[in-house]
Amino acid sequence: MPDHPGFILVNYGQEVELNCPEVLNYMRWVKGNAELYHYNSRYVIQSATLQDEGLYKCVGWNSDGTPMEVFINRVIVGAGEI
Repeated sequence: MPDHPGFILVNYGQEVELNCPEVLNYMRWVKGNAELYHYNSRYVIQSATLQDEGLYKCVGWNSDGTPMEVFINRVIVGAGEI
């Protein structure tokens, strides 16, 4: 897990695509501590709002069963067309 998350700055209403760079078994997306119930390597926010801000990570298990968090980004929604 990286010491500092990457930042994705998007405008309000903009689409955001997050991609998990690793193929994991039983992969899922988590925002903060909440599971997003999305189970593939690509997670899309259709139209970003302030509620979409937060720390997103792709978690699962590698081929030998070791738990992994392989992708962490903080989404920040800035001013746009509100």
